[in-house]
Amino acid sequence: TSIRLVIESIGRLSEQRRNEIRLEIIGDGPEGRDLPGYAESLGVKASFRRGMPHPELIDALNRASVFVQAENARRQSITVLEAMSLGCPVVVSDIPEYNGLIENGSSGIRTVQEARAYAFAVDCLLGDAGFRSMMGDAAHAKVAISCNPERVVAGILSVYRDALEAAPKRGEHPGRLAS
Repeated sequence: TSIRLVIESIGRLSEQRRNEIRLEIIGDGPEGRDLPGYAESLGVKASFRRGMPHPELIDALNRASVFVQAENARRQSITVLEAMSLGCPVVVSDIPEYNGLIENGSSGIRTVQEARAYAFAVDCLLGDAGFRSMMGDAAHAKVAISCNPERVVAGILSVYRDALEAAPKRGEHPGRLAS
């Protein structure tokens, strides 16, 4: 699962780096009961929470140095957007749904679904406070512009207008019988 991939990626970091990290996993997926043992077997210090109220999630994201989501579902994650809006650098799977939002190396890091790739990205961010800060600032700015409610609503309305203009008018469709 994606959570196992994150744990494995942290386990690939140097022992010194692993000792500096407190991995907080929110949600457990279908393999939840096995995850603490898996983390321990890799020398990863992790805490697990099945879930938390949204204000606590925002506090956790505000405290995070890096947000990692290894999920490869073909959708944007609201939690990734929330982390970015708080100025937290993100490491995510390279999926098309992040095109235009997460610019690799600028407003986040998009990577292949491999533990070594996630480990490298996390290590780079944790090892360079300036890079981490720059990326967090860029992530915040990108979300503030791209996900501005007025812009999102205008885009949705434009799609609906275009669809309505392209649709045949009642009775105009050649295969439709008049009722």
